[in-house]
Amino acid sequence: MKRILCLLFVLLMVVSLLAGCGSANKDDTGLGVATKLSDLSGKKIGVMTGSIQAIKLPEMIPDAIYLEFNNQADMIAAFLAGKIDSFSTDESIYTAMLWEGQKVDRIDEPMDVSDYGMIFAKGKAQDLQAKINQYIAKIRNDGTHKALEEKWFGDSEPTEFASYDDLSGENGTLTIGVSSSSKPFVYLKNGSYTGFEVEIMIGFCRENGYRLAFEDTTFAGILAGVASEKYNIGMSGITITDERRESVDFSDVSHTEDLVLVIHKQSDEKTLADYKNANVGVTTGTYAATITKDVFPDANIKEFSSVSDLMLALTQGKIDICMNDVSLYTSAKWEGMSIDRLDEVYETSDYGIAFKKGTNGELREQLNEFIAAIKENGEYDRLQAKWFGDKEPTEFADPNALTGTNGTIRVVTCNEATPFGYIKNGKLVGYDIDFIVAFAKEYGYTLEIEGVAFPGVLAGLGADMYDLAVAGLTITDERREALDFTDPYHKEDLIFMITGDNSDSLDQFNGASLGVVTGSLYGGYSREQFPNASIKEFNTFADVLVALKGGKVDGIMLDKPNFNSVARTDKCLTSITVPAYSVEIGFGFQKIDAGNALQAQMNAFLKELKANGKIDELIDKRYG
Repeated sequence: MKRILCLLFVLLMVVSLLAGCGSANKDDTGLGVATKLSDLSGKKIGVMTGSIQAIKLPEMIPDAIYLEFNNQADMIAAFLAGKIDSFSTDESIYTAMLWEGQKVDRIDEPMDVSDYGMIFAKGKAQDLQAKINQYIAKIRNDGTHKALEEKWFGDSEPTEFASYDDLSGENGTLTIGVSSSSKPFVYLKNGSYTGFEVEIMIGFCRENGYRLAFEDTTFAGILAGVASEKYNIGMSGITITDERRESVDFSDVSHTEDLVLVIHKQSDEKTLADYKNANVGVTTGTYAATITKDVFPDANIKEFSSVSDLMLALTQGKIDICMNDVSLYTSAKWEGMSIDRLDEVYETSDYGIAFKKGTNGELREQLNEFIAAIKENGEYDRLQAKWFGDKEPTEFADPNALTGTNGTIRVVTCNEATPFGYIKNGKLVGYDIDFIVAFAKEYGYTLEIEGVAFPGVLAGLGADMYDLAVAGLTITDERREALDFTDPYHKEDLIFMITGDNSDSLDQFNGASLGVVTGSLYGGYSREQFPNASIKEFNTFADVLVALKGGKVDGIMLDKPNFNSVARTDKCLTSITVPAYSVEIGFGFQKIDAGNALQAQMNAFLKELKANGKIDELIDKRYG
C-alpha cells in the first residue's frame, strides 16, 4: 500500500496577514488582471468531484483546464501550493478562508446562485425529512435561522459553539455523513464538529429527542453513503439540483448564496503609515530598538530578548511589523520564513567591530588595516556576496584551524543573528566568523570565540571578558561614548519586515530546520532531499509535531495519512508533496517457524481484503 510522503510546514497556515482580505486593487494578481470569468481561459481551475460547479463551469469557461478534487481541503491545499490558479466554491467557504487570514480574492463577475439543503435516502426517510422541514420552517419564523446565518456567514469566525454532547437521545441516534473541510457549513473545532448546518441539526435533535453521530467522508462519499442508507442524513453545503434529486431527497432550502471563483490575493502595497498604530517588535539592546519609538510614536512596542523570538512573533501574528537589517530579512528568507518587507528604507547604517573604550588600540589599527586591504584585493566583495546573497552558504571558516603565534584574541559574537553569527550543525558560523578568522589568519592570532545572546555582547565587552565584539553592531554616536569602533566593515539598510507569502517550492527547506523522529525513514529521506538542512531528532511523533507548531522546526516529513489525521483537527498545518518518494507499509514477523506461519496467514487475509474491497474501505475511512 503506497502512501505519498508530505513535507509539512506551519508558516503557511498560521500566518496573520497584515494586508487585509477585502476586495483589492485589480492590477496585480497572479493571473494578470483577473476580474471576470473570461480571464481564466487557459488557466487551471479546481472543482469538487460531483459538485454543481464541475458541471456548470466547463460551459461558462470552456477553454480552462479543470482538475477535480474529492474534498475542499485538498482543493484549497492545491490552490495555496500554486498547483491550480483558481477554484470554485461557495461564497461562505471563501469567507471562511478570509477568517483564517488566507491570502485570497474572488472574481467579481457572478457565476450562479445556489440553494442548499440536507439529503436523505430516496423515498425511504419521509418522516425524518418532514420533521426537518418543519424545524426549518419554525426557525425561519422565530428568527433563529436568521441569527444562525448572521453568526456563520459574517466577517469573522464565531467564538461560541453549540454542543451536542448533552443531547438526550430518547428517540435514537442520527448518523450524519459530513465532510469536515466544508467550513463554515461543517468543520472540526477543538475536536468537535461545528458549523451552520451542525448547529441547525443540534437544535433539531434537542427538540426531537435524538443524539448525533457524525461520520467524516469525502463530498462524493456523502451522496453515496446517503443513497445506500449508510447515513440517515447528509450535509456539508450540498447544492440542490435536479440531477441530484434523481438519487436522493432534499430537505427544504436551508441556505441560499452565491457560487464564486477564488483567485490568489492581489498584493496590497503597504506603506509605513499603515502601521502607525500597529504592534511593533524590537530586539532588546539593538540599534533598531533605540529608534523604533521615534518611527512609531503611537504604536504598541513589544520587546524580545532574541532575534529568533522576534521573528517567530512576527510569523505568528503577535506583532505586525519590525525594523531590522536587510541581511536579517534575507537570511530569514533562506529558511523559508513567511515574511515580506516594505519598499521604504529607513536609513543606511555602518557596522563596526567594537572594543571597550580606550583599550586595544593596536589591535583596532590592525583590523582597520585588514579592512582596507581586503576591500582593495577583492576579498571583501567575496565575503559580502557569500553572506548577503539569496542562498545560505555551504562552506564555513573554522577557527580551530588557526595556528597563529602572536597570541590569542578573546572574541564575543551573537549566536542568533543570522547571517552575522549563528549556530549551524552545532558550530558557530556567519559573516562575522568568516571575517574575524580571516583577520586572525593574516595577523597570526588564535581565537577564543564565544557566542552569546545579543544583550550579553556589549555587557561582556564592558566587563573586560573579551577583547573585541563582532556582532553586526551598528556604529552610532551613543555607542561611541562607551565603545571604540573599527572602520566600517559592513554597510546595509534598515528595513521594515511584515508577514508575507511563503514559497511553495521545496527549495525553501534546503537551509531550514527539519524535525524527524529518531530511527524513522523520514530522517534519511530528509537528509537526502535537503542536504543543507539542519536536522533535529525527536523521540516521538508527538514531540516533533509540538516542535513544528511551536516554531522550533520549519517542517517535518511524514506520510500523507498521518498528515490527514492531524490536519482534520489542526487547521494551522498544510503540506507540500515531496516528489518521487513513497513507502511500502507492512506487518513484521519473527524469522522463525511460528512467525513464518503467521505471516502466511496474514498474507492470505490481506489478499481476501483486497479482493472483496474491504481494504479500500479501511483506507478511505482511516486515511481520508
